[in-house]
Amino acid sequence: ISVALFASITACGAFGGLPSLKSSFVLSEDTIPGTNETVKTLLPYGSVINYYGYVKPGQAPDGLVDGNKKAYYLYVWIPAVIAEMGVRMISPTGEIGEPGDGDLVSDAFKAATPEEKSMPHWFDTWIRVERMSAIMPDQIAKAAKAKPVQKLDDDDDG
Repeated sequence: ISVALFASITACGAFGGLPSLKSSFVLSEDTIPGTNETVKTLLPYGSVINYYGYVKPGQAPDGLVDGNKKAYYLYVWIPAVIAEMGVRMISPTGEIGEPGDGDLVSDAFKAATPEEKSMPHWFDTWIRVERMSAIMPDQIAKAAKAKPVQKLDDDDDG
């Protein structure tokens, strides 16, 4: 099975017809007249980075999580403290378009044919967020050899 992957990584815009990612920070709250329903306007993220990846047929996973879940790793360096990070993963990429200026694109995605990228295959967009003890980029190699990464959370829509 081959799958194309689109991930938006954001730190607190719209992308090609997709709804923009919103943070959990409330900008305003309004009550709809004649009802008790409250509508919240959420602050959009100030920075959005899009990543396009492609998993080739038969490609070995980067690792196994919990002994049986195939994992393909995407590393993100966040050089500062942030209150919130949003992640949107879409598989298959379907008709969301091609990468634009400033998007991160894997070599595998660049090499895949349009037919391969539009195949109806998909993967489970399960995510695990982990933190390494490194604070600066030059500390990553040492931190990788030290204690294991700290698991922060898992998320699975299904």
